Amino acid sequence: MKTFLVYQLFANVKSGVVMNFPDVPPTLEGISDLINLLRGPNGCPWDKKQTANSLTGHLIEECYELVEAIEKKDYNNINEEIGDVILNVVYQIIFLKEVLDIDEQSIIKDLYAKIKIRHPHVFSDINLKNATEVEQNWDKIKDDSNVNSGNNKDIPKYLPSLSLALKLQKKMPSKDINHSYDLIDSLLSNKDSLNSESLGKLLFEIVSIAKIKNIDPEKSLRMHNNYINNN
Repeated sequence: MKTFLVYQLFANVKSGVVMNFPDVPPTLEGISDLINLLRGPNGCPWDKKQTANSLTGHLIEECYELVEAIEKKDYNNINEEIGDVILNVVYQIIFLKEVLDIDEQSIIKDLYAKIKIRHPHVFSDINLKNATEVEQNWDKIKDDSNVNSGNNKDIPKYLPSLSLALKLQKKMPSKDINHSYDLIDSLLSNKDSLNSESLGKLLFEIVSIAKIKNIDPEKSLRMHNNYINNN
């Protein structure tokens, strides 16, 4: 757990007075009660000033640290990082409660409804033969339910660039892999005039090949970065 989180949970929260750690249950509601205590009158100055926007960086960082622990199969660290992600998610639930009339149960009910809609092959009589057909049906369901699906507005723009490029590629009509190879050859043949724009086109076509080969380019580059970093 990060130093600032240790501070949040165990620090002296009132000048000259140490607050006993509360007996809260190990549940989402318990975490929420604890955060509300930290944000209360006798709580922590750091917690009190946080907003949904101010904690997005921490949420992203914790998610990446969880991914790193998973890929390293560092099971003890996975346990810790899951806790950090949950903590950040509960913060966001609390902030959302301030603007919407919701609670944890309503959020989970909405999640259950989404899972049911996206699994008609389990909860109705639709027959999907394999994982590929399931993914294709998911995409169709999302497109049918999102009026912005046709113009890519449903794709998070803050994704890492390679992941975003892959999402955009999946929205585009399929093309022959040789078309991408030809474009890459053309761009590399003009290497003396390579600039930010042409390099972007080159990377986008490499992602196109990754999509055709069913390879995650973000994960591939991350794995190679880790290899370089460790050697």
